[in-house]
Amino acid sequence: MSRDKLRLPDYLRHILDAVDRIARYSAGMDRSSFENNELVQDAIIRNIEIVGEASYNIRKHHPAFAEAHAEMPWGGAYGMRNALAHGSTWWISISCGTSCRTICRYSQATLSLC
Repeated sequence: MSRDKLRLPDYLRHILDAVDRIARYSAGMDRSSFENNELVQDAIIRNIEIVGEASYNIRKHHPAFAEAHAEMPWGGAYGMRNALAHGSTWWISISCGTSCRTICRYSQATLSLC
């Protein structure tokens, strides 16, 4: 068994931990508070990148698992990660709600996998 085959629980833990951090960092914030707090934005962006990277690795190294859990937005999270990692801030001004819904879907679905 390859090293990557052993990492599925690690990837899932990365997602859970990142989603937990996002929830803690944004607790009690409305959209305006979020948009005016660069520290929280940076922290949340970093954790969305972690979720996206872990999602990519699950799809790449564990495709059967990803297919068995199609309720997870594997591709959407990775696409969001790429947009953020390469400098796009579209999600803050246009799609904050989409990002938040994606994170909420991850939170609920990932918890059910553990």
